Amino acid sequence: SSLKKLNLWLENWTNSNPPYKGPNWKCAQECSLRVINLVISAWILGQDCNPETGLKDLIKTHLQRIDKTLPYAIAQQNNHAISEAAALFIGGSFLINQDKRAYSWALKGRQLLEVHASHLIELDGTFSQYSLNYHRVMLDTFSLVEAWRRHKNLKCFSDNYLKKLKAATDWLWTFIDIKNGEVPN
Repeated sequence: SSLKKLNLWLENWTNSNPPYKGPNWKCAQECSLRVINLVISAWILGQDCNPETGLKDLIKTHLQRIDKTLPYAIAQQNNHAISEAAALFIGGSFLINQDKRAYSWALKGRQLLEVHASHLIELDGTFSQYSLNYHRVMLDTFSLVEAWRRHKNLKCFSDNYLKKLKAATDWLWTFIDIKNGEVPN
């Protein structure tokens, strides 16, 4: 089955990439994107309510990695901070009732998402990184956070947070060619 094949691939990756060693553990943003994709994949496959122990352990290991170097991501004031906060929020809430640190990870992620939406997105929707590609990465990340929040029926984010994300969405929309979806380089 597809699920069996995915589990074999994940087991192979885990065995080939011991925690915190090698290039696949060097960047906390890469670890964050992995957490987000693992959780979203578990959700799509209907495995998010009763995940396998190996998946829970892998996500815990990643969240520990992300949490330890979070000040570096925050100092960059860019998409790294957003991705890492999103991973803590999504991964932490995924692990609620599975790990004693899960609630604090989810809460820290939520708080940082609020802060970064407020500080990195201007009132007109401009993002701190003046790139349409990074703007899309930012919106994609926040969109996954919101999809997961709704799926788990978690508390809504603040009005200011939502206002900033709406402005960022509207800002991007003004640059999109509606005929082909492309934007200026």
